[in-house]
Amino acid sequence: MTSLKNPAWQVRGGSAAAGTFHAIAAGLCILTALSFFLLPLPTLQWFTDYWEHASAVRVLSENVLAPSNPHYATYDADRQFIPLFVLLGGLMQLTGMGVTAALALGAVVTTALFVVGVKMFADSYFQHRWAPVILIAVLLCCWGTPWVWTGFYEFRAMFYNSFYPAAFVFSLTFITWALVIRALQSDTVALSICCLLPLLSALMFVSHQLGGLFALGGAFLFLLFEPKSTSKTRLLLFTLLAFGVAITWWWPYFNPIELTYRGAGDKENGGVADFYNTVQVVLLLGPAWLGIPLLFELFRKRIHLALVAGFLGVFGAYCIGGALGHPVAHRFLSYAVLYLHLPITWKLLSLIPEREAKFSVAELKRDRPRFVVLALCAALVMLHLAFGALDFARVGYERTSGKSFGSYPNQDVIGNLIAVANKLPGDAIMFASPHPALAITAFKGKVVVRPRPQLMIADGVARSKDNAQFFSSATSQAERRELARKYGVRYILIKKEDLPMNVTEDLKALGEVVPNPGQLVLIKIDISKLP
Repeated sequence: MTSLKNPAWQVRGGSAAAGTFHAIAAGLCILTALSFFLLPLPTLQWFTDYWEHASAVRVLSENVLAPSNPHYATYDADRQFIPLFVLLGGLMQLTGMGVTAALALGAVVTTALFVVGVKMFADSYFQHRWAPVILIAVLLCCWGTPWVWTGFYEFRAMFYNSFYPAAFVFSLTFITWALVIRALQSDTVALSICCLLPLLSALMFVSHQLGGLFALGGAFLFLLFEPKSTSKTRLLLFTLLAFGVAITWWWPYFNPIELTYRGAGDKENGGVADFYNTVQVVLLLGPAWLGIPLLFELFRKRIHLALVAGFLGVFGAYCIGGALGHPVAHRFLSYAVLYLHLPITWKLLSLIPEREAKFSVAELKRDRPRFVVLALCAALVMLHLAFGALDFARVGYERTSGKSFGSYPNQDVIGNLIAVANKLPGDAIMFASPHPALAITAFKGKVVVRPRPQLMIADGVARSKDNAQFFSSATSQAERRELARKYGVRYILIKKEDLPMNVTEDLKALGEVVPNPGQLVLIKIDISKLP
């Protein structure tokens, strides 16, 4: 047990434990850099969140102080104007780097913050020299069949999601929790913590409101259940965190507090149903379900009660919110998994001697149950490393063989988009079919509407209706011309597979087809000459 005079976070781990973690941390950062700079996997698909984030960074690089909307020819605010993207946009403006390089840099920064946060939190909370190694292994590999989705943090998902605002906030969550625990374990709250906590609170809440609320909720549970502190310290820390949220009211790009109570979600995202498919969820979590009996053990022993309360809170929100049809309730599943991973980490650490001199492989083999458990954990880690490697192997196979593999074959999306962008003026406004509508604004131009709803667009509903009418086979050419005039449209962009052939031919008749290789059809129209 560590006293207040010698808090856990000041205790240095053994050289083997520290060296192992540093190797893992360096490896993750290097792999993230190689992946996102050389072969960014999310750019090989049309329908990924990569493109909306890239669009936000692009318009910030054009005018970091007063950016236009990333997708529409308006100055409506956008929730993607977060501090990290503002910084990346400014760097693009200063250095001339491309948007894909900027997002790659953001992914590396997020990964670096993740490993720093895991180290800080593990040292502070678990008070074991091997805690950082075990925690990061459990977080990345204690899963069943991995999904790639916003908020999930399995090893394979890192190569798709590391630039996401949700991933950025998830990394900051561990740093925030570590600082709270350090303050609770100390006699006095350091000035550095008093300065950092409100800044982290504000940064998380601006960047991703749901993720920020989860991080702050977890911090408040530590304030409530951690035994080593005074009421005065708890009140001070609560005030600092709450103050951080309050100051986000004055974030110049949008008001995250107002956005939170207005609400947003994935009502039109069909994939949400998978989050409530019992078989899929059981397979997704896999060994993480072992955290449930361990939570009962923690409750019985009256230790780490913040983890028990946290799981009950987020899993309850996931279940009850799903039953009521709340559009963001499914997002709580990944947060519930975290509260299963933490007790698993606690249990695994109990199998490893705290003193380095007592730990050896030979001794471990003599303790067969402990050896079997740790060997199975090592096998699970190797399995998830293989899951991550398979996605890159798939790309190599498709490029060398020329054959598609799986339901969602990888495509040269960037090549198609750049070919179109080279033919567009900077102020181009387009009617675009669903696939290119989400992605083209990452490089140039604006669209009438993108296929995913945008909460902060005042006339978003009307735009969606007009866009659907424009591409409907029942719409006359005269009606299409009127809609083009309404929005100042000068181009039509189509992915060949998106529309029936007769609609595509009708749209071509509205203007001139711009010669363009690839999967996209670009049609230039002159509003002034439309009859």
